[in-house]
Order: sequence, then structure tokens, then C-alpha cells
Amino acid sequence: MKNATALLLFVLLSPLAAAPQEVAKYVCVLHTQVQSDKPGVCPVCGNDLIPSDLASSGLFSFTCPDHRELQMSAPGKCPKCGKALVAEDLRRKQQVTYLCPMHPAVTSSFPLKCPRCGMDLVREDQLEKKSAAYRCPMDPDVVSGKPATCSRCGMKLFPVDASELVHFPTALSVEPTGFRSGQRIRLRFQVQNPVTGEQVREFDIVHDKRLHLFIVSQDLDYFDHIHPEQADDGSFSVETTLPRPGYYRVFADFLPTGGAPQLIQKSLVTADCRSDLFSSLARLAPDENPSRTTDGMTVTLTTEPATFIAGREAALSYYLKDAATGAPVTDLQPYLAAWGHTFILNEDGSEPIHTHPAEEVPPGAERSAAHNKPEISFQAFFPKPGFYRVWTQFQRRDRVSTFVFTIEVKRLR
Repeated sequence: MKNATALLLFVLLSPLAAAPQEVAKYVCVLHTQVQSDKPGVCPVCGNDLIPSDLASSGLFSFTCPDHRELQMSAPGKCPKCGKALVAEDLRRKQQVTYLCPMHPAVTSSFPLKCPRCGMDLVREDQLEKKSAAYRCPMDPDVVSGKPATCSRCGMKLFPVDASELVHFPTALSVEPTGFRSGQRIRLRFQVQNPVTGEQVREFDIVHDKRLHLFIVSQDLDYFDHIHPEQADDGSFSVETTLPRPGYYRVFADFLPTGGAPQLIQKSLVTADCRSDLFSSLARLAPDENPSRTTDGMTVTLTTEPATFIAGREAALSYYLKDAATGAPVTDLQPYLAAWGHTFILNEDGSEPIHTHPAEEVPPGAERSAAHNKPEISFQAFFPKPGFYRVWTQFQRRDRVSTFVFTIEVKRLR
């Protein structure tokens, strides 16, 4: 009996009886059911598999070997050169952020130049950032919109936490108040500091303007992109006309200096509107034809990936041709410091997206001599499934042309 017990213990403790170690696996980040015990490609989408421990950590990105400033959340092709993106392990990479001293919203993982002003980006940890509000650590009710000392204890006020500067209350007034379609109206915006309660006067210039305004009809058939002018008191005003009776959405895109970027939505309705809100809702269907011709240009839309997935980043690429000759269009004019602008809105109007091309326009004097590539790509993140209307604008021969598309974003299964 003793011999049998000793033999059993020997077998249990023997290296031969030890549980086999788990073999390192590789997975597809788009199709997690695809797994392998060795490197390879996904048979569903053709993208390279990545180590499963890297995938589960979430600390990875996909970048182009030639354009490392591009960081994507999903595999695909580089919107600049078309090369396949490769996975990068962010666990082994020192996290350094560079930003523009003039435009703090412009950030990068690389020491590039600011696409808005051309200044060199500097390390975030070496830059004293300006805040939209400051507070006394001893008397927290003492606040100011600029650096100062406490009126009670004399201590220096410190920048408030960035979480307090996420949303800036914005008021919209219309003159006249009871306006009809086709009538000239004036829209006025006033932005309030969420900490001090004061009216904001300082805004960063983003793509040549301090405020971009998008007006979209409830049914998504009408679109306008205009730019209110700032008054001495900090408010913004612009005159416009709503072409037909109905409901309209207004989106104000701006960046208070020292605060977070804002994309504020407001609603308007004409006095001669006879329809109800529900019957005015958009009822979209995805396009069957990916090409549009407007103002002598033919634009063809391709996407990467081919199917949009909610919660994933995607690239919308437009190939531009002259409608008369079929030649590639390379004579675009920079429009608001970019080769184009794209505004995207889902069917119920809850998810506005404002994006610009991946290829940057040269700054300063170089801008007038620059030539665009005939294929221009925009990056966009679609937060939820559904139909989306896309308005993309290019400027050529002193005319801004708008190309309209409808796409479908599907749920990840």
C-alpha cells in the first residue's frame, strides 16, 4: 500500500504529469471568433491576426509604416498612400502627447506641425496650458476667467479641472421671433463660461473661423454651412434665410479658449410650418450610385472598410474627376484651411460629426501654390448603427460645391 501511494505521488508531482501550458493564440480584432495558435490572416476580412493578450488589453492601434502620425482603431489601408496598416503594441510605447501652443485642441503622438497655424507642436508636459477658468484652493467659490489672485486670501488661483469645462451653455436668439420661411432672419449666439457664469469672449480660430454653423432641415434635404461674425461682447451673429416651411436643426461648432471643443445643437421652426415634428423626420435609404456630379466635378465615394460598423473608425475617400474631360482634379482651392469639409448626421439628428481630410493643407505662403491629390480621405467615427446623411464640400474655381451621400452603418455582430 505504501509503495502504491508513493508511486501515485511520484506521478502527480512528475513534470510529465504537469498541466500543459496554454499555447499563445492570435485573434482578429474585427472577427474575434477567428483564432489561431500561430500568426496568420483572418479568412473573413484578410487582415493580420494579432496576439490575443494584446487584443484583450486594448492597448493597440494600427498605423501606416510611412505615415506614422495616423493612428487607427481598426485594421485597413492608409488613407494617404493605400498601404496596409500594421498593428502597434502601445504597451511598449512611451505615451507622449504633442499639442499646438495656439490651438490646444490639435494633438498628436508625433512632433509634427499644427495644420491650422503651422507652428511646431510641443510636448504637453512641457507646456503651460491656458484654462478658461481658475479657482482658489482655499475659497473654492472664488473663480475667475483668467489668472488672478484670490480676493479673500490672496492666494494664486489655479486652473479648474478639465471636467468642469466640457459643456459651455449656449443661448440662441432669433430676430424677428415669429419668422416665416423665405424671410431674412438674424441668429445670435451667446456662450457662457460654465464655471464663472460670464459670457465667453475668447475663442480659438479653427479652420480659419471662430464658429462654424451648420443648418439642416428636419428631413435632411436642406443643408447650409455658414460662419457668424463675432461682436465685441463675444457673441456671434449671422443673417440667413430658411427656404421652406418646417423644422430645422442648427449645429454650432466652436472652441472656447482653454475649454473643450463644442458642437451645440439648437432647433428652429418657421411660423408657416403646417406639418408635425414626426411627419417631418428623415426617412433615408443608402445610395445605390456612389458617384455625384456637381459644378463640373464628378466625385466617387469609396469606403474603408467597405461596410461601416458602429463603434468603429472608418475612412471615406472621394476620387475627384473633371466632369467634362474625365481628368483627375488637382486644382482644388483650400477651403477654410483644408482640402474639404464633411458634415455627417444620422437619421434622427442625434449624432453630428464634423471632420476634415487626413491630408493637410500647407500653412502660410505655401498654401497658394499647393495642389491636392485627386483622392481625398476623411476619417469618421460612427457611434451607433443606422442611416447617415453625408455632406462633403470642396472648393474649385472660387466656388464651393456640396456633394450629398447617404450611407448605412451596421451593428457589430
